[in-house]
Amino acid sequence: MRKLAPVPDEEWHFARTLFRPRRLDRGEYLTRAGDVAMEFGWVLRGLIRKYYLDRNDSEVVRGFASEGQLAGAYASLLSRAPSILNVQALEKTALLVMSHSDITQLYGRHACWQELGRKVAESLLLEREEREYQLLRLNATDRYLAFRRDQGELVGRVPQHQIAAYLGITPVSLSRIIGRLKRRAETD
Repeated sequence: MRKLAPVPDEEWHFARTLFRPRRLDRGEYLTRAGDVAMEFGWVLRGLIRKYYLDRNDSEVVRGFASEGQLAGAYASLLSRAPSILNVQALEKTALLVMSHSDITQLYGRHACWQELGRKVAESLLLEREEREYQLLRLNATDRYLAFRRDQGELVGRVPQHQIAAYLGITPVSLSRIIGRLKRRAETD
């Protein structure tokens, strides 16, 4: 977080009193669709997936959060409306969580928190815009290659069918893409 905005040491000391450790077992939810999100957090260790269910109850993976990344149903947290997003641990996960009221308290306490909040919001907007571009403009193979480039450390940690759900394709299509890429690499 220090990379995003300068926060005085005394503010970090105060903020540490607001963060609470939270552990999620594999399969456990930070937030379920239909519930109002109560907290968000930074992943210290583990892996989170954020997903929706479409009208056929098929999973549509919105994204993943691993070590050092934020995890939560932000729209629900901010609006206090029921979440449309499920936020679930794919591995045993350790987080530092904070409630919406705690972050609001920080915003009122010092301008550095407002700057940090703005930088986090900006990074989430940039991430969402890149994701939208990939889904609308790239073919499935190029989306997979972008995933490997940008989130390659997740290959092997995330089940292949969930990577397919993230890319907006079927698991069979992803298997074919991977096979074609392997064959192409072997002939090069």
